Amino acid sequence: MLCSQVTIRSNTSEEVCDDMRSTPPDFEQCIAPLVLWSRWPYNVAETYGALYMRLAHAVESGTMSANLAPVVATPHGLKIPHFTKIFLESVFNRLPISFADLSARMGCHGPPPSSSLSSGSSESLVAPPPSGRCFKQAHLCKLKTRDDAYGVVKAGRSLLKHFKGQIEAKGAQVRGKGPWSGADEHVMRVVFATRPGLSSRRLINEDDLVTQCNKWTRQSLPWALEGLPEPPRQYSSARCVAHVFGKSMVEDMALMEHASVFVALHGAACMNSYYMPDGAALIEVRPLGMPSSWASAYFHKQLGVERLVHWYGINILNRTNSVESTYEAEDAPVLNPTIKSRERSVLLPWPVLHKQLDLVSDVGGVADRYYQLALKSGRYYVADDSSLVPSRTKSSEGRYSLAYDSALVSFKTKSSEGWGLHKMGATW
Repeated sequence: MLCSQVTIRSNTSEEVCDDMRSTPPDFEQCIAPLVLWSRWPYNVAETYGALYMRLAHAVESGTMSANLAPVVATPHGLKIPHFTKIFLESVFNRLPISFADLSARMGCHGPPPSSSLSSGSSESLVAPPPSGRCFKQAHLCKLKTRDDAYGVVKAGRSLLKHFKGQIEAKGAQVRGKGPWSGADEHVMRVVFATRPGLSSRRLINEDDLVTQCNKWTRQSLPWALEGLPEPPRQYSSARCVAHVFGKSMVEDMALMEHASVFVALHGAACMNSYYMPDGAALIEVRPLGMPSSWASAYFHKQLGVERLVHWYGINILNRTNSVESTYEAEDAPVLNPTIKSRERSVLLPWPVLHKQLDLVSDVGGVADRYYQLALKSGRYYVADDSSLVPSRTKSSEGRYSLAYDSALVSFKTKSSEGWGLHKMGATW
């Protein structure tokens, strides 16, 4: 199909900016915008998976240039979220601007877009013209799905590397004056994601859990399981803290880079597990009535691709351990009824969390032990009464095979010969 030529307004001597008075403009001095549309632009976990990971993968593989100017399309011309700036600054050589700024003709004099961080590696990034006035070529990109294959922890390590200077400075404060001060390798470092001031998706008994957690000890250490390597991490006590995520991503990364266990209700806060070290554990708590198929499409599935950070789950099945959400209390109309269950708050029994911490300690961060002690036994995923959540599917022959949310997956484990793949799905 032939289309008529696009009409372009000709340049005149009345142009405000010098670089636009020439005919034609000097396109070598212009930008090459990459205009980005993505779903849920104000959800950090969705932005991480659908925007940051996909772009990082494209630039790393050489299919996209890091010299493009990232332009973020936001609803109604709103500001770019702080976390989106951080993600994009780690991928591209130019600072991101909003689509509203790209579209504006604000003249040639104005403040350039600022870095999301006051100092560090982002200082070397190039700021595009205030309004991105001219370009010879533009790239339009709609990002709808996540790139789980790239690896969420791998992507997290790229962020840690890019902002290393700022994280190390903040980490020194965390280790010297913060919760990990004086904690050695025998201390399990546990972080609870807290949501103060909110009326939904909260751990109601959070203060008591943190208190009990700080009393946790492990005296009997069952290392002598036949055929399993001895774990390098032999935890005997715990240091447990509650942390508000989202105020400072650098502070969040500095804290999680040295954490052993992360306890959080299902939600975007769980993505902070991507910054944890190898063998660390996410214990994801799922509110009463939240469909497993929905919840498991996120952190359960994503962490399962790499097996660098181990996933554990606790399902709330007892109504006495659940508090209705604001949506339920007000009978508010919602697009998806399951949102009402997702927003419920939780009274998490300490005994079940205690058992999961014991299991994490027994695993000791070792891949083989995680497979044998947690996955194969089914103990990695339990209900609030410590019973196992069914995660095995029955074959046509009537035999059971190990399933990871009803899907057979490959499990990566390290042996003396190197990395080998062990197929999860052997019958017994």
